[in-house]
Amino acid sequence: MIKDGDFHSQLPITGSHEPCGTVVEVGSEVQGFKKGDRIGTLPFMHPCGECPDCKFGSYIYCDKMEGAMGISTDGAFGEVSLLIYERLRVLVLCLRSKVVRPFTRLALI
Repeated sequence: MIKDGDFHSQLPITGSHEPCGTVVEVGSEVQGFKKGDRIGTLPFMHPCGECPDCKFGSYIYCDKMEGAMGISTDGAFGEVSLLIYERLRVLVLCLRSKVVRPFTRLALI
């Protein structure tokens, strides 16, 4: 879809819009995460915080969203990705670890 121009993405762009991985570094102001945590995130980068959906906590429906990972900004298929920690969730693995293989290393900002 990106290659076909559906999202009007600036090319070239690094793909992957719903990453999961292992934390390799944590910024000084980050709370609730530590090195080694397995985490995942949704791709939405900058919701407005003021619209009814944002105030309700459903920022993924924000009409004024600015940026989506892997669509309008680089995604997580790079060697390391910088992520906004407020959007992250620690993954609880239900499968044997040899089946679940995170594909990237993540540094939290």
